[in-house]
Amino acid sequence: MVEDIKIDSEEKDQDSVEGVSQQPNFENKEKINLSNSEKNDTENKRPEEPIVEKRDNKPEPPKEKKIEEKDSSDDQNDDEELGIDFKELKNKAVGFLKNIKTKGKTDLKRFRDEEENTDEDISFDFKKVSSFTKRNSKWLIPLALILLVILLSTYFRVMPSYLPITEDWAENTVYNFYQQQIGNQVNQQYPNLPEQNRQSLIDTEWKKQLKDNKDQIDYDIEQLSNQYKASFQDENGQTYLLAIDPYLWYGETRSYINSGHFGTEVIKGKEINFLRNGREGKGMPRIVFHSLFGAYLYKIGSFFNKDLQLMAAFFYIPVIIIGLSIIPAFLIGRKFAGNIGGTFAAIIIAINSALLSRTPAGFSDTDPYNILFPLIITWLILETFEAKSTKKMLAYSTLSGLSIGFFSSAWLGWWYMFDFILAAIGIYVIYLLITGKKKGKKVSFGSIFTLRIKQIIASTAIFFFSSAIVVTLFVGFNDFMDFFNSALGVITIKDLGLTTLWPNVLTTVAEFNEIRFGEIVSQMGGNLLFIIAILGIIIAIAVKNEEGKRNIFYATLLTVWFIGTAYGFTKGVRFAILMVPAFALAFGTAVGFIYNRLSSWMEKEIKVNKIVAKLTIILILCLLFIAPLMSANGIAKNQIPSMNDAWYDSLTKIKENSNDAIITSWWDFGHWFVAIAERRVTFDGGDQGEKIHWVGKTLLNPDEEIAVGILRMLNCGQEEAVHVIEENFSGDTLRAINVLNQIMVLNDKKEAIKILKKEGLNNEQIAEIIQLTYCDDLIEQFYITSEDMVGKAGVWGHFGSWDFEKAAMYQSVTKNKEDGQNILIEEFNLDEETAARYYSEIINSPGDQWVATWPGYQSTGSCSFENKIYHCNVNLGQGTTIIDIDLDTINASISTSNGNVYPNSLVYATKEGIKKKEFSGQLLGASVVLLHEENKILLTHPLQADSLFTRLFFFNGHGLKCFTPFDERRTVTGDKISIWKVDFECKQKNQAYFLPE
Repeated sequence: MVEDIKIDSEEKDQDSVEGVSQQPNFENKEKINLSNSEKNDTENKRPEEPIVEKRDNKPEPPKEKKIEEKDSSDDQNDDEELGIDFKELKNKAVGFLKNIKTKGKTDLKRFRDEEENTDEDISFDFKKVSSFTKRNSKWLIPLALILLVILLSTYFRVMPSYLPITEDWAENTVYNFYQQQIGNQVNQQYPNLPEQNRQSLIDTEWKKQLKDNKDQIDYDIEQLSNQYKASFQDENGQTYLLAIDPYLWYGETRSYINSGHFGTEVIKGKEINFLRNGREGKGMPRIVFHSLFGAYLYKIGSFFNKDLQLMAAFFYIPVIIIGLSIIPAFLIGRKFAGNIGGTFAAIIIAINSALLSRTPAGFSDTDPYNILFPLIITWLILETFEAKSTKKMLAYSTLSGLSIGFFSSAWLGWWYMFDFILAAIGIYVIYLLITGKKKGKKVSFGSIFTLRIKQIIASTAIFFFSSAIVVTLFVGFNDFMDFFNSALGVITIKDLGLTTLWPNVLTTVAEFNEIRFGEIVSQMGGNLLFIIAILGIIIAIAVKNEEGKRNIFYATLLTVWFIGTAYGFTKGVRFAILMVPAFALAFGTAVGFIYNRLSSWMEKEIKVNKIVAKLTIILILCLLFIAPLMSANGIAKNQIPSMNDAWYDSLTKIKENSNDAIITSWWDFGHWFVAIAERRVTFDGGDQGEKIHWVGKTLLNPDEEIAVGILRMLNCGQEEAVHVIEENFSGDTLRAINVLNQIMVLNDKKEAIKILKKEGLNNEQIAEIIQLTYCDDLIEQFYITSEDMVGKAGVWGHFGSWDFEKAAMYQSVTKNKEDGQNILIEEFNLDEETAARYYSEIINSPGDQWVATWPGYQSTGSCSFENKIYHCNVNLGQGTTIIDIDLDTINASISTSNGNVYPNSLVYATKEGIKKKEFSGQLLGASVVLLHEENKILLTHPLQADSLFTRLFFFNGHGLKCFTPFDERRTVTGDKISIWKVDFECKQKNQAYFLPE
């Protein structure tokens, strides 16, 4: 029969692939979105229809799908010609965009000269201009090329500011509307017309309508596009920041501007943000460069524009940083491959799809610094090794160390570039030692260390110690000393069960998804471009420069860079962009070499004019960018914010209706809650910790009193309670968790005290634990369930169902595989058969796969109702079948040739609340949730069937006593957001269904 359903749902970090819109679906949302998301990320879907709630100064959505009509005198003849009443069609269309107000646009001011100086003869001396250009071509040409590439980068990256994808959405919506109306008219006039003829008739009449009413249709599209745009922009018309993580930096930048410090308070010289990590607060991250850059960019911009918004200034940070990155990329490429090589290297930085997807305007995270600083550092190191004087060598090596320091304040992974450079220098020195040995000469310690090697060692020492000093000043000496250990940490970044029994959130973050080598090549632009880049490294090794020397260090650094970042790919897709600078430089080197050789060959061998030869080769080489440019355009065009008016208004409502509160939901949108609602959050994208288990358990467990007990514990002291108990149990994690699970679900703390006393704890220990689980000063609590969490159910369900005993087994066996089976028998009291089976599973399975399942929502199905029986269509993966649900007998089954197959359970609503009936016999391996008001069913993992999330989100909290409805609204894409206030006393009861008439 059908095996248990397992859905691998992975999340975006907010730093995710988050931000790219998908082809919208305008049908009713009958299917549950199970796509993995991050970055936080939720998916961006095209709107179903313009139903979003708007603020007063934004266009109000139409209540009915109608399109505002303009007068047209040409329609009547067409209508009569077909016998179809298109006048009626127009009447139906009237009002589609009624009440839609075009978003305010700044009028272009036209300046006219009041006086014309006709008598004054203005002329230019073109000879002087030409002469000046020739004299200064060495810097004018590179400057022009750099500016050209910066414009190219800016063109693509600013697209999210005006959201061009909404025009496509609007066009499809309007076209579909008219075509549907034409189809209805055709059906009425010709009900027996064959489908093929029917569609042909619709197409013909649609073309006529499109031609005759083009102005009206274009107007409708423009209005609808403006409405869609408005849904992703604030009241000032500023597009919301893309993704999730940018809101962390935006909020901290705002704090710095408003108060002169980061966080909400400064305690004993330490900046703490008490909106993060519940009531405990969280210290500022070590990296502050990004927030400082945003703050000073805003201050400089405000000097010229007093009305500048912080979000507007922050929005364009990626455009600026990548624009600056193009300069060192060009300079390095030019050094080894001339202006053409430098230009092509810079173009890769401008249009690489992996980089562009994480650095468009609005995606104001720290990713751009992974391009800017490595390129600056590389350029300075190369200049160091080519310095002709000691002063220059000292200056460049010191500046390179200073750049490492700035990099460390901009990104925690700064050490990778530091390590790459040290490794490349080490390999280069070995090469010089080997090649510098002279035949027939006795080798001595002094003879092998040539002047060149001594210079390199001296330069490296200056680079190392200047880096150490600046990194220590910016982030601390311990962080600098981790430059080696951090590299080793990447190897085990997602390992489970080595030092702790708690789950590792990184196993489910989308940007840490592992990918195949072929995907690496694809991310860099495809096979051809990747081969050219590899060729560039080979050329750097094999071909001598004008001085007759090979660029061994340059080639070595690129090789180390390629290999190191390729390995990083295997640990997470986010690390894709780390390869981009090296790829760009290698590609530019190869292109520059090809350009020089081919143009020279054409001049000498084919006798082609020098300029013609060069232009021809450049044009041919530019063809390499056709596919990357198309890809860049598609990526840039489809970038839309995850934030929208519905989310913004929901969070603003929390802010306006509370003085102090804690918001609990899954961690992805935590930075939104802090930045927009300005209220505390249980956890966010930078602070998941062990809370992933506790919050996951509140969502998965069907008992709302257990959820309230967990929320009360998190409200009082986050996850500290279990560790206090653990300390009193001599570090026994399993025992501590078991005791905590017993006490936190009790409404009476006196009963909890009795349990703690039975465990042998004294009064002082008990008082500390009770304060962390039953505090008297509970903060107002909000609980959010949203559409994105449906697709992430497998993840939060995984953490919520985490089996600590199995985690302990896994840890014990993996540490001592030889004696693993005996450990399971002796320490965990398993019989021999079970121990043997567990042992085999442990050594052959990833830890997170074995310890807990991944319970999610599989699919939806529509139902028809007849004689008190629901007949529901459902897709089981191998085709569609029908599940019959009899309300009289509360029976659900699938009829097959081998007899009836039953779902594991059926969950349905009654007047009293939500009921669950379990079945036996031949089981489906999945449960069915009947949503009677919508005439549809959900096919789910059995653990999700009656989970608290199912009760809150799908059954609107029906029958619950501890969660009071606070706010509900839908986004422009039709996604639902439900906000609940937690009633810790559980004194009320929701009645969502079967209300008295």
